[in-house]
Amino acid sequence: MRPAPQSLARNLSNLVFLAFCWAATAVALIALAAILWTLVREGVGGLEIEVFTKSTPAPGSEGGLLNAIAGSIMMCALAMVGAVVFGVLAGTWLAEYARNSRYGAVVRFLNDVLLSAPSILVGLVDSCAHNRRRERRDIRLFETGSRFISSGENRAVGLAWCGAADGAHWSAPVRAVDFFDAKGVVEQLLDAFGIQAATLPVVRPYLSPERSAAVQTADGERVLGVVGRLLPAVAEARGFPSGEELFVAELDLDAIAALARTDDLRVESLPRFPSIARDISILVDETLGAAEVRQTIRASAPQTLVRVREFDRYLGKGVPEGKVSLSLRLTFRSADRTLTDAEVQKAMDDVLSALREKHNVVQR
Repeated sequence: MRPAPQSLARNLSNLVFLAFCWAATAVALIALAAILWTLVREGVGGLEIEVFTKSTPAPGSEGGLLNAIAGSIMMCALAMVGAVVFGVLAGTWLAEYARNSRYGAVVRFLNDVLLSAPSILVGLVDSCAHNRRRERRDIRLFETGSRFISSGENRAVGLAWCGAADGAHWSAPVRAVDFFDAKGVVEQLLDAFGIQAATLPVVRPYLSPERSAAVQTADGERVLGVVGRLLPAVAEARGFPSGEELFVAELDLDAIAALARTDDLRVESLPRFPSIARDISILVDETLGAAEVRQTIRASAPQTLVRVREFDRYLGKGVPEGKVSLSLRLTFRSADRTLTDAEVQKAMDDVLSALREKHNVVQR
């Protein structure tokens, strides 16, 4: 496959910059070597132990370097102590006493400028590479944060997705994520804010041109971000495995907040307590739909049931004619405490009792 033109240009610029860095390093090393050679050649003959054990009594007089060595060590120690102490004090002052002051805002802004990046995708790509090196294949990550672009500081949300598009399911083989999956997530996010979006072709130096798009409002008045496949060369440079695809997206959160048409958005906190999963396998009529089974389970289970998912469907040896073996995973979790095994077992007994009564199921 022929590389994209912008990929070739980027690789060329990287090579030129790398060659410049190596040349500058070589010049510095040559100069340092010349200085060291001169010092050794001219001074090693007259070097004595007294140079390190005696001090120079007065400027211009003969003596050793002891006072100079001791003074340098003291200055370095005082500088290190001062940097640590004043750094801690400055951080405490900014956080506790100057949180809303104009001076504190200026200091925080300058600190953000020094430490920020023009995109939040770098950290997401590095996190995907880190997870892949630890043999995790299906990775979905997102991040919100600040970035600095040509117009100044800006809040953004980014996502990275590699591996499977969906969870494993008996009804179909695992499908790899593609551009349209990532595009769908972006559209779903914008739809939650009441924003109608459209996409159009876009060229970015880090995205594959044939599988990338700019995201804009439906009227075309405002560009909200980009979505697409990360160029393999860029992904590999960040440590991501070669031959695998990584899809990313980055959206302007400030623009989304300004265009949002809904005021009833709710944020749900992440679970504080662990969940408990139980699997069941049941024999049901072949004509009975899985949706009806799920509905009966949810109606008979307590509010601690948070998820029901089918993970296997079997027809064959050991299953009576006209029946099908259906396996489901039920996940229980409480928002205010850790559930006990007895509570979960009672919920499972109630679910099985309702399934027997309504659908005449048999537990395997």
